[in-house]
Amino acid sequence: MVRRLRAEQRDAITALGVNLHSNLRSNFDASMFSRAWLVDGELAGLGGVTGSELSTTGYVWLALSEAATKFPIEIARETRRQLARVLLTKRDLITTIIPEDAKSLRFAEWLGFDIVEPTPVPVGNGRVLIVKYRS
Repeated sequence: MVRRLRAEQRDAITALGVNLHSNLRSNFDASMFSRAWLVDGELAGLGGVTGSELSTTGYVWLALSEAATKFPIEIARETRRQLARVLLTKRDLITTIIPEDAKSLRFAEWLGFDIVEPTPVPVGNGRVLIVKYRS
């Protein structure tokens, strides 16, 4: 998936000093709820929710490929459908967005996430915004 990741997302994450492959792998392995999306037989996205199964808070992550950007309505519809399923067991959904990845920020806001704290939080070699799903 790392080679297929959207260039803006890949560059923003790499700038933080994060190892993309191991980060995606550990998030997928740690997710209580994980999904892979295919578009025309190609991997278009991976996503999931990490955190304690006993907690009402889930930490959402989503990685989309360049192929996914060709089908924005379908990807958005499926993402919303999956978020609705997660909200059956989680009250709060939180994620982080790298401010330099403007497309991810717009997508998160369109899905219903709001910026919790407008001041970015330092992470690795960069900073991230904390966003929470409006439920």
